[in-house]
Amino acid sequence: MKSEIQVVPPIKAFAAKKLVMIAWLLYLSGFIIPLSAIGSLVIGYIGKKDYAGMGYDDDFSKLIRTFWWSLGLSIVGIILAIVFVGYFILLGVTIFVVYRAISGLIKLNAFSGDSWKAPIAEEAQAVKAELVVEEGATSEVPAKK
Repeated sequence: MKSEIQVVPPIKAFAAKKLVMIAWLLYLSGFIIPLSAIGSLVIGYIGKKDYAGMGYDDDFSKLIRTFWWSLGLSIVGIILAIVFVGYFILLGVTIFVVYRAISGLIKLNAFSGDSWKAPIAEEAQAVKAELVVEEGATSEVPAKK
């Protein structure tokens, strides 16, 4: 029986987490330096490819979706600014980007691994115990105290 657990070197997982953090910070700095949001998009596409299966896939996808949605809605808002409705759309886009970036940073720092799903220690212990049993070892993995 093959396990779907991918063993990731800690340094690569740390790099993925820091890359996501930098990308969200670039989104926030996009209000001061507008082209920095494009840097975040590039990080999203590169990270999605290079760090696939490491628990940050949702983060990289969310970075990419946030950019394209905010760009599209900003264009609509700029066009509709002629009839004053666009200003409300642009305000909504600003709130949307700030919310996504701050919630992404909070969830990234609150959890390790997949930032949108908290890892459960008991499940990790159960998986370790299964792997030990599958390898033919007779001893159990001690439970976390």
